[in-house]
Amino acid sequence: MESPDTTPLPKVNIPGWFDDETTHVVFHEGDTLIEDGSYDGRCYVILEGTVEIQRGGRAVAVEGPGSIVGEFSLIDEGPATADVVATSETKAAFLSQERFDILVQQHPFFARDVMKVMSIRMKQRKESM
Repeated sequence: MESPDTTPLPKVNIPGWFDDETTHVVFHEGDTLIEDGSYDGRCYVILEGTVEIQRGGRAVAVEGPGSIVGEFSLIDEGPATADVVATSETKAAFLSQERFDILVQQHPFFARDVMKVMSIRMKQRKESM
């Protein structure tokens, strides 16, 4: 079995957009943040801790502070394509579809940072094939 990709993402300032965040969600080790096939119009920015991206019960990546998870579903309005499970106590900023859309519309640099993360992930996945 292949090991999940644990390559850290290059410096992207997604967490910086949430420096003043007063509300966040805390997940404990083993908690599921996002379930494969679900669509509930949300994504998370990981502020502290780590999560594992799983497809078919197999770990394909590990993400940590600075990562955004679930953004593909908000962009394409489709179901989640993987499970996201906390591998340690994890603090995350919650983004609803509405809040995500507002951030993208009002702050082009936020949209650029999200696109940068998505691009890096797609390149990493392609290299691992």
